[in-house]
This record gives sequence, structure tokens and C-alpha cells, in this order.
Amino acid sequence: MCIRDRSTKSLRKIDTDMLAVGVRSAKLEEGGVLAELDEALGGRLAKAIEVEAFTAAEGQGLRLSGADGIAAKTLVVFGLGKKATADEPRMLAMRAVQAAKAHASVAVVLPESSAETVRRAAEGALSGGYKYAVYKTGDRKPKHHVSSVEIVVSSRTKAYEAAIAEARIVQEAIALARDLVNAPPNDMHPVALET
Repeated sequence: MCIRDRSTKSLRKIDTDMLAVGVRSAKLEEGGVLAELDEALGGRLAKAIEVEAFTAAEGQGLRLSGADGIAAKTLVVFGLGKKATADEPRMLAMRAVQAAKAHASVAVVLPESSAETVRRAAEGALSGGYKYAVYKTGDRKPKHHVSSVEIVVSSRTKAYEAAIAEARIVQEAIALARDLVNAPPNDMHPVALET
């Protein structure tokens, strides 16, 4: 999985398999990312919000596939709830990667940008992509994985790159611990742990 930040002014030009956007409000008249995307989609997003009764409540999601008007193949809007939390960027990126289904590339638009939110989003994306599939074969073996995650921020800085590098180190350690826990005891016995 490759994670990088990318500065962008227009969400409609982000060329990715799945564009994931986190929002606190489903009201298009407030402007912001939903209004920009709805304009690009010719009102299709507003119609989907109405039909699906999307309110941007925490945990709510809205998916539009084959979205003409934007470069992304699929648009997924995640509700974040009214109040921001420190863990929000991590959960948004994790949910985006897990919702990717058959998509290889995902772009996650963060509601706010700082080195800390970028680090948490990178941690979430890596955590969401974790699968212990060492012994899975045939139909049980995962056929798909997200190979590229872009964290979309307003401007690129060295602090963001350092935050992503730090997140990768932390998540590699967490993935190792998860592998050790998930490994069967005949593979991960004391002698194997020692080596």
C-alpha cells in the first residue's frame, strides 16, 4: 500500500478508483465539498442524499458508482457527525479502505488538514488494509486489496510526509503484533518467537 498526500483545488479532477469524502453536514447550501461534487455530478448527489435520507450522521455512508462528471469511478460520502473527534481521520480512512471492495486505489479527503490528522488518516488506511491471509487458499484467499491510498490535503508540507512515515512505522509494528497473535500455535511457538 502506498500512501501519499496530494494538494488539490478541485475534487472532480482526482483520478482514482474510489473517492472517499467525510462530511459533517448533508446540506448542499452550506457549500464545501458536497456542493462542489454535486455541481460536477449535475445534481445527482443531491438526489441520492434525498433518496437515501443521508444526514451525515456518524457511521452513515452514501455510495455513487459510475459517477459521470468526476474523474473517480466511485464516490463514497461518509457521515462524521456534528462534533469532530481526534480519532475521526483514522476512522474515515479505515472505513474508506474497507469499503473499497474491488477498487485498487482510494483517495481520502480529510475535513481538516494538519500533520496530526494526516498521521491518523495514514494509520487508519494501513490498519483498514490489514488482512491475515497466510493460510487462505482457493476461494477463501482475498482476491482484492487496495494498493494505493492518497490523502487529499489543501497543501503539501514536509511535516505531512514525516507524519505519513511515522504512521507507516507504527502500523508495521502493529501488523507484526497482529500476525503473531493470528498465527497458529504450531507456527508461533516459543522457539519460533525466539528467532
